Amino acid sequence: MRIQQSLPESQVKDAELAVSNAQDEFEKYRDGDAPNLFRLGEARIRVLEEQVPIAAERFARTEVLFQNGHATKSEVEADSLTLKREKLGLEQYQEDLRLIQKFDHPNKLRLLESNVQQAKSELSRVKLRLTNEAAQAAADLRTSQKTLEVLEDSL
Repeated sequence: MRIQQSLPESQVKDAELAVSNAQDEFEKYRDGDAPNLFRLGEARIRVLEEQVPIAAERFARTEVLFQNGHATKSEVEADSLTLKREKLGLEQYQEDLRLIQKFDHPNKLRLLESNVQQAKSELSRVKLRLTNEAAQAAADLRTSQKTLEVLEDSL
């Protein structure tokens, strides 16, 4: 009998733990991981926004030096490539951040919110099922007792 009583308690505790974990995961993403991801993306963008003008200025100076015969063609090409790489990096980080903010972040929030709701629904289902099982067990016990009384009366 004790085992039968501890099993439902264990099932409820498991379902409550699932709700707690889902809520924690939601809050961790909403209040920690997502803002951190945004800050990191924005910081990378700010760094590249500073590096692009520097690379452009260096490229322009190297071109002038090349025209005056004080720089080689490979130095001009290297600075041109650096400028292109910095611009491409900036565009890529800007697009990555835009996609995260527009699609990934809202989708992840909806998914985590759904996980919380599903865990809460499962907890409700477990409690309801256990209540129904307890009511059925009580009804079965009453039926068995009545049957026993009828049999004892007939003896």
